Amino acid sequence: MKRQRKERGMTAAYVRVSTEEQQLGVEAQKTAIARWCSQHGQPVDLWAEDVGVSGSVRPGERPELARVIEALGPGDTLIVARRDRLARDFDDVVALHKLARDNGWMIQSVDGVSVVDNDPLRTLHARIVDAYAEFERGMLRSRTRAALAERRAKGQRVSGHAPYGSKFDAGRVVANESELAMIALAKSLRAQGLTLAGVAGELTGRGFLTRSGKPYTFRSVYRLFQRTAQEQTQEGATETQPEFAQPDGRANQPANLANL
Repeated sequence: MKRQRKERGMTAAYVRVSTEEQQLGVEAQKTAIARWCSQHGQPVDLWAEDVGVSGSVRPGERPELARVIEALGPGDTLIVARRDRLARDFDDVVALHKLARDNGWMIQSVDGVSVVDNDPLRTLHARIVDAYAEFERGMLRSRTRAALAERRAKGQRVSGHAPYGSKFDAGRVVANESELAMIALAKSLRAQGLTLAGVAGELTGRGFLTRSGKPYTFRSVYRLFQRTAQEQTQEGATETQPEFAQPDGRANQPANLANL
């Protein structure tokens, strides 16, 4: 995004709200940011909102945050209402600050919790807040998994979609033998070294179709493996899951901002 430079740096405001947490909604964040900017004589030049986006989503994968970061340059400021709007992963927040420092722009949180390079105490305070945000997200996930596991243990319905290998019968979750056989076959084929496309071809050739009645493709096989791995994790499975390639052929990589 190209823009003309002003005497002062550009001020960009970023707002994020996920589906789970609504205590600090879009309007509340925008009001807090506008009030702070008015008090400090720093009008907002660019607004960006990621609505329905979890703080666990990597910054580079959020359309509006990625757009803003691309537009920021030396002397500019990125303003948020609260630091956990940036991310709820400690490493992602630290990486964002490094990106800002390396490119000459700064991050400002209107609640007063900000990293200041020449102020170790304020930086320590900000890091503690970042760590607590990640802890809070982990506790929320843990409580959710425990509640879902209890419902599954009782055979109760927990979503609009039955877990793979299961089906709904009179409101209860029961085994789907045909689907279980298909999943076992898919994993066996993958373990033998077949590509995702190869697994899809074998499943379709043997008469298996997706839940929507369509032939399997490499993308639907990828989603199948991803869903079954997630469901086993939610049920407390400790077995190590095989690593599958991303749909574009890349292996899973640890979170970083290199792909922003």
